[in-house]
Amino acid sequence: MKNEVVRVTSENNRLHQDLIRIADEKEEIERKSHIAAKKLEAQTADLRFMTSQYAKRVEAEQAKVDQTRERSEQLMKKLGVFPLKSGDNKPDADKMFQRLQKIDIETGLGMIFSYSQF
Repeated sequence: MKNEVVRVTSENNRLHQDLIRIADEKEEIERKSHIAAKKLEAQTADLRFMTSQYAKRVEAEQAKVDQTRERSEQLMKKLGVFPLKSGDNKPDADKMFQRLQKIDIETGLGMIFSYSQF
């Protein structure tokens, strides 16, 4: 009987130690997961901020482009480069600017075109 009590007690102690070890491992995994989640949330917030800043920059640059385009078109019309929508075969400023806006994305350089297209 005494041997049985000793065996059961030692098995109980071993199982208790296993439970404590498993609980510690679980807590460590949860702590690491929490840290990783916080890190990813911070990265997501940073990326959202950067995206909003780039969107604002794009809007500002588009406004500059629109202003420059309008001014260029006015100057070209003033200089007589384009007819004022008369019956000429020459394209108007809108068609020219549409051609000029075709940009090679990889190099950022405008497409090369000949003046005979106009």
